[in-house]
Amino acid sequence: MNKKMDNENNIEIPKESQPIQKVNEETEVVEVAQDKLYEVEILLPANQGSFKVPVSSRITINEIKQYIWDAPEAKFYTCFNLYLNGEKLNNSSNIENDVQLSLVPDRYTEKDVRFHLIKMLEVLKAYKNDMSFGLMPSQTFFSSIMDNSIEEEKEEDSDKERDKDKKKTSNNSKKGKKNKKVKKSKNVNSNKSVEDEYSSILNDAVDEIPKLSEFLPKNYSDSTIKCYSLLTLSSWNPVLNTRKINGDLLYLKVITLENKSYHITASVNGFFINRSTDIQFNPLIVHDGRKFDTLSALLCNISQLYKINLEKHLENLKDKLMYEYVPVYPEIYPWIVKSSMIEPSQNLLENVLTNSNTLETYGVRNWNEEFKAVRSMPKNEVQEILVRDQSFNRVQIDFVAAATKGAVDAVNGNLISLNQGESIIDENGKESKIKIFIHNGIFYTCGYDEFELFESLGGSEAAHVAIGKDIEGINIINNADIEGISSLSTIAVDYLGHRVVAQVVAPEIINKTKDTSIIYGSSDHGKTILYNDNVHEKLKKAAKVLHLEEHEVVDEKNEKHSLVTSMDIKAINCGDDDYYLLDLYRLTPVDIEFLEEVEKEKENPYPHRLTLIRNELITLYIQHKFNEYLSKLNESAPKKEDGKEISEEELERQRISQEELTEKVDIRFNNDCFVFKPKEKDEKLLKQEENVRELSKFISTAVIPGFIVDLSENKISPVDGENLTSIMHQRGINMRYLGKIAKLIEQANEKKLNYYNKIIIDEMVTRSTKHILNKALKNITIDHASQCISHILNCLYIKSYEYIKKDSYDFNKITNESLWAEIKEDIKRRFRYELSDNYYLDRKIPILKALCKCIGFQIEMRDYDFLSNTRIFNSSDILNIYPIVKAPKLKVQYAQYAQDNARSYLAKGNIQAGLELFNEAQILYEQTHGPINPNIANCCQEMALIYSIQDGEENKKLARDYQQKAIIIFERTIGVDNSETIMQYFNLAYYEFNLGNIKKALYYIKHALYHWNLLKKNELHPNDTNVLKSIGSILRNIKCYELSLKFYKLVLDANKLFYGNKHLMTGLSYHQVTQSYCLLNDFKSAVNTETNTYKILSEEFGENDERTLASKSLLSQLKNRNIKDQELDANNNDIGNLPIEDIMKYISGEVSYKSMSKLAKSKSKSPSH
Repeated sequence: MNKKMDNENNIEIPKESQPIQKVNEETEVVEVAQDKLYEVEILLPANQGSFKVPVSSRITINEIKQYIWDAPEAKFYTCFNLYLNGEKLNNSSNIENDVQLSLVPDRYTEKDVRFHLIKMLEVLKAYKNDMSFGLMPSQTFFSSIMDNSIEEEKEEDSDKERDKDKKKTSNNSKKGKKNKKVKKSKNVNSNKSVEDEYSSILNDAVDEIPKLSEFLPKNYSDSTIKCYSLLTLSSWNPVLNTRKINGDLLYLKVITLENKSYHITASVNGFFINRSTDIQFNPLIVHDGRKFDTLSALLCNISQLYKINLEKHLENLKDKLMYEYVPVYPEIYPWIVKSSMIEPSQNLLENVLTNSNTLETYGVRNWNEEFKAVRSMPKNEVQEILVRDQSFNRVQIDFVAAATKGAVDAVNGNLISLNQGESIIDENGKESKIKIFIHNGIFYTCGYDEFELFESLGGSEAAHVAIGKDIEGINIINNADIEGISSLSTIAVDYLGHRVVAQVVAPEIINKTKDTSIIYGSSDHGKTILYNDNVHEKLKKAAKVLHLEEHEVVDEKNEKHSLVTSMDIKAINCGDDDYYLLDLYRLTPVDIEFLEEVEKEKENPYPHRLTLIRNELITLYIQHKFNEYLSKLNESAPKKEDGKEISEEELERQRISQEELTEKVDIRFNNDCFVFKPKEKDEKLLKQEENVRELSKFISTAVIPGFIVDLSENKISPVDGENLTSIMHQRGINMRYLGKIAKLIEQANEKKLNYYNKIIIDEMVTRSTKHILNKALKNITIDHASQCISHILNCLYIKSYEYIKKDSYDFNKITNESLWAEIKEDIKRRFRYELSDNYYLDRKIPILKALCKCIGFQIEMRDYDFLSNTRIFNSSDILNIYPIVKAPKLKVQYAQYAQDNARSYLAKGNIQAGLELFNEAQILYEQTHGPINPNIANCCQEMALIYSIQDGEENKKLARDYQQKAIIIFERTIGVDNSETIMQYFNLAYYEFNLGNIKKALYYIKHALYHWNLLKKNELHPNDTNVLKSIGSILRNIKCYELSLKFYKLVLDANKLFYGNKHLMTGLSYHQVTQSYCLLNDFKSAVNTETNTYKILSEEFGENDERTLASKSLLSQLKNRNIKDQELDANNNDIGNLPIEDIMKYISGEVSYKSMSKLAKSKSKSPSH
């Protein structure tokens, strides 16, 4: 206890105020080649200046061009070539040292002009996407949390110190000494006013319940400076052939802010003003006119206001970090937005330019050929793999954007169905509701979850699950990168209750019926099974990576076939020796233990039989088997006996490589086990079934108990349903186990676990409400969606709520009573959990947020009266509905290697190597995914943590800079109010505090506390013991003692709530509160809290333990000194201004009262006070 107390009393920043660290397991070191970093200077034409581009040796000229396209300092040049020493550079060449490249304009084509205009509009709109499906896409609050007027206090303080030193040397007269005394007293008051100012920043954040109307920071602004009144295509388009041969490509019309109208020609040699008007066409260049390389240069020439406003706009962009405004893919949307900030888009031009149906088209994109071309790219060297991944990612981004738009159009009735007027009849003569579309080279299936093929597995419920599992399967196949085997690029779009499947159009399927194009697998659940030697051999090679076991299946003719994948997975030929795998939903085994358990409850059937194992669980299970094997090796290894050393040869024999381990522990699964039941089972099949069953048992016997233990020990600490889902999926736990986990927690009856149980039960309620809401939305059109959503939300939150007016719409028949009855029934079916009749929807805002995000709607930013008995939500509160997209994610293998290696080096203490590898991982991720990606943010926050614990001012600044970058990327990729983003703000506050930037630190804490309290409904959370303790420590260090005490009291309350009144953690919290009372001269209260500390320590360790004795001694001294408290006040010596270590020496009796009094007086006389 003595050591712990010494640490607590130290004025240096204690561990408790340091950022929360993530624990990572050691991974095997895989060497990744290091990049050399260079700076390339780009010289603009016509003496317009230059700018520098940071590059690595792996970056090609083509990638440098892409950087220039997005850089505002490049003066909007998009059509150009780069020259080195007068020689034109090839797009695929690399840069090997610091060089100066000349940017030389090139001739335009119509495609180049369109691209030029799009890029120019991106900059003028500050990269905002006006054609986004959601409002305020991928926003960041970082720059708007505080005023720009807040300067770095540390620099100000150093200036003040210099001024004081000058005054000291110049003031030697008695008059000067008197003036000094006056100034000293002013400084004391000044210090108090500074402390009061610091306290005022956080005072409201402690007790005040956060308001939804304050979701946006006060300084947040989404508006951009307007540079022109109108820029659009001219009515004289398309260009006549007679003008094309003269070089005309496109005609534009602009109205400047001076209200002057101009017609502009985009030609092969640049842009110029022509003589056309709105009513007369004259394409000739105006008198004394000239051509400009860029449209922006032309506009600067004809409009002074454009030039002035453009400079202001670019200056605003420069004030921001690049990561705050560059485009993000995929976009995310906040669940709550301010309607007053929504402005109609005037950027018709960009919409026209990107719409393939406008003007001349370049033909429908052949996505199939594009993906094929990418897959056929070489992948022998690291650089080749990176270029291939980068190309794949770009095509994937374009495909997802086009497919999402098409899916929304299909649901809204804007596409013509291929089977319009005729129904699809299945083999049993039933009519299907499926609608199919082909648009922009993409095949859409709307109503796939009505497909009768899944009738035996649970109908539409099974089909709905199969689509999601198919996307996961595609992800596994893509990342496995099997030679000659690939998947058909597919995404699923959830919109207005419909799930639309969008696939690349494959001629191999379109030119034949699907059944006749299949050469491997079964399309009718095993009635007929097809086999192909080439496919089988390729899959056998990949079976180890995919953990698939070759097995025999029998068709309805009783013929045996050998397959590697599940028979539901089909293969079609897509080239010479290349094959597509389709319907990849059975790429993992069935969760047989769960399925058999629910099948026993005949009166409460589970919605479907497609209960499959997650791929993450297979990874954990294999790691578990590795550990078991290594443990057996260790047991059988020779032990050191009688002081005899084990020989080097023996040690070498004991070592085992990862390859050997994988060879020895080769775990594979037959994914057809328990799905297709043969008449007879041989020993091999029984063994395969045993393997699948053991995997299924692993969830209940190891993973779920481990999950609950980790919750109990605070190793994981979910804050909301989104966070809980992510943690469970990482551990391979399906969400269908929520009910089982809730029951186990209730049996444990542990206070801390009961809090997590609230989150678990709320997540079940959210998911069941989502199913009911989607079902209601599916039967209406978009113009009634806001009414439907608001009505069901009112039914969810208001007791006895019902729609009084009679209406023909089914959703208006839902009442509070009927909704909750359906929710309880759904939870019982899906999660095997009985929702208590006493259940109260307490965490209203977190559940509202979760529903917004999982359904895909955005609501008005206002304070909702959740206590209302009449109406909480109006249809006008539902501002937007957007599609939820499920798409495969590309894994950057070498970047992951570098990241894992960095952690391994750090675990061994090699900090420099770790930092270099983290930086390498950043570059690799950026090359593939672009500058905005959550993986880059993870690298940055880990690097920030490393730099923060290194000595030196420069390292502290690097920690701050990397943390800022991490936060901005997290905000724009996972959300401004995601729990991870909030935690990173707390860490940034610590880094700013380390640099002496107190106000910045406090404002970041205030911002994080608002969202933290909103997330956890202003309740105490188990993680508060770390978060609030860190804040209390920072406040104590800046002498905001009263406010610090409030936070330490909250920590004490949290420990009492989650650990109990007699727990050691509670005892330590009492001791921290004791220290705070001492700093406030409140020794009476200090006696009370330290008494509790002593009681807890004596019960925990016994009366004779040194920690208990230390507390007893401290308590005794506190009681004695409490009597002298009044005497100290009478002498007017402010003990509270003394450092905490001095106070604790006084309390413990190490320093006498007389010495203490002298110390207080001397401190009050010191110039620093």
